[in-house]
Amino acid sequence: MVLLPILVVFVTLFATLAPLGFPFQKVDGNEFRVALTMGYFFGALVLMFLIRMYKVQVFQKTFQIYVNGMKGMTDVAVTLVLAWSLGSMISGLGTADFIVNAMKTVNFSPVLIPAIIFLFGTFVSFSTGSSWGTFAIMMPLAIPMAHAFAIPYAIAVGAVLSGGLFGDHCSPISDTTILSSTGAQCDLVGHVKTQLPYAVTNGVIAFAAYLFAGFTGSPLAVVLAVAALVLVIFIWNKKEKLSFVPSVISFSDVSFSNNKKKILSGISFSINKGERIAIWGRNGAGKSTLINLLLRLSTPTSGKICFDNFSVEEFDIDSYRNIFSYVSQDQIFFDETVEENLFLSHKEDLEKMIDFIPNSLMFDKDFFQKQMVANGSNFSGGERQKIALLRATTKRGHILILDEATANYDQQSVVEYDQYISDISSAYDYVFLITHNIGELQLVDKVIVLDQGRLQEIVTPAEFMSKYEKHNEREDLFL
Repeated sequence: MVLLPILVVFVTLFATLAPLGFPFQKVDGNEFRVALTMGYFFGALVLMFLIRMYKVQVFQKTFQIYVNGMKGMTDVAVTLVLAWSLGSMISGLGTADFIVNAMKTVNFSPVLIPAIIFLFGTFVSFSTGSSWGTFAIMMPLAIPMAHAFAIPYAIAVGAVLSGGLFGDHCSPISDTTILSSTGAQCDLVGHVKTQLPYAVTNGVIAFAAYLFAGFTGSPLAVVLAVAALVLVIFIWNKKEKLSFVPSVISFSDVSFSNNKKKILSGISFSINKGERIAIWGRNGAGKSTLINLLLRLSTPTSGKICFDNFSVEEFDIDSYRNIFSYVSQDQIFFDETVEENLFLSHKEDLEKMIDFIPNSLMFDKDFFQKQMVANGSNFSGGERQKIALLRATTKRGHILILDEATANYDQQSVVEYDQYISDISSAYDYVFLITHNIGELQLVDKVIVLDQGRLQEIVTPAEFMSKYEKHNEREDLFL
């Protein structure tokens, strides 16, 4: 079913063009564009039908998505039309001949032409935010220049394509950059900053390759560029594997912002090995964000998180995350059985695991063979949370993190859960609980209190209860 819309596009395309002799005869460009438009239209209709049939979205929402997609493509179409028009004007005015003659007059070295084409393509693409528009503008310039200076056409065309793509990836007004940042729900400028190091690295390598190609005219420039890129990736990814359990986890003046909104500000504290911690605060105080930073699901805007004296950014991400057992607020499940969802990242004997599960967290054996649909929507919220808890705790990492793990539990299940966590917590070197359940504070040694993204205090559970009951702030804080 997933491939059906694509199949409809191709069937429509061939059914429209076959009477015109395609693919054995040349077809007029206008006819081809009409066929493509019809193919995309019918493919979109089929996709909308499938979305409605599988109840992914209501029809009104689906149609709105389609219209918004058309709006987004309108800007791209306008940019391309203007770029093609400019390209035609460049050809008609003889701009390429003018530039070539000017370069010959000043005795410009031909060996620099590929690199110059690359840089100019980068500038045009960065300024317009369109790689396709850059291709339309630059090709009428690059091809005549390559011919006049006896540069292989492949090198000139490659310089245009590379420059266009490089500038597009660096441009904050690129349509693809805007769509990517919107889809990731992150700040546009922040998104550009994160991809600049990768784009600039490729750009520098490409520029050096075109200098080499200009001087030698050799296709070995491609091989050397690829080799240089592989070397950079190897060095970039060569991080130390985490091979120890830290004695201290420390946050040093950690701040985090999202879409220019300050989520956490100046957070500093240290946790010693063996301590069990509760993170407490009102909704929106930054509790889950703090955990996301520890898990390296997000990166601090400023400040540093350390294991002993080592920044967590120094460690290989796979080995780093392997020491965590994590239950999030939003559980992710796949279209597999319950048992297969339990053991996604590790192998475990189900029979042995059953012996250690309390009754309220336990299901009959047939339950583990039930099929889950994506995200487990065919199970209740309480069942999903229990499965997520079992998946995390059977992994047996060194750091256990539970983010509102009992939000959908009934009272009896909460009591069983507290006993279960109390029993297994000694097997972990660190335990972090994000909770609004006052009863769970008996499970921890310290309480980190957050308020509006700032660290309010770190106290013992007894001090926490005593202070806030004394000041009659319990109701305000605990909700």
